[in-house]
Amino acid sequence: MIPHSLKLFPETDLLVAIKEYSKKNKIYGFINGVVGNLSKVAIQCPTNQSLSMFQGNLEIISLNGFFDYGNAHLHLSFSDEKCQVFGGHLEAGSIVSKGAEILLLSFEKKIKNIDPISFSKATTRVKIYTLNNC
Repeated sequence: MIPHSLKLFPETDLLVAIKEYSKKNKIYGFINGVVGNLSKVAIQCPTNQSLSMFQGNLEIISLNGFFDYGNAHLHLSFSDEKCQVFGGHLEAGSIVSKGAEILLLSFEKKIKNIDPISFSKATTRVKIYTLNNC
């Protein structure tokens, strides 16, 4: 694993910056941590096909997901001035307000796909033992 620290300045698009950094550096990995705030947020909620837009003093609560040589799949949660928390799939148009610092972890891309058929044919099983009142 290789850590990467991104410091984003005001008016930077959060998603675009992560995508561009991963593309420029040809890295694959995951977001490990973030702190910062946004002036605008664009997210897509799971049950809605259109974007949800927010504006104001928005504090980043969490940012999770992966980046992959210029692509990214990220989920953002944030709070507004009233401490109401919102979240969804991060979209372009989420703009840094005062600043944001992001810790990315990159590593060699080795992905194992596990399909249900090969998983169900596995001979190794897990046995679980429990105690009463435990």
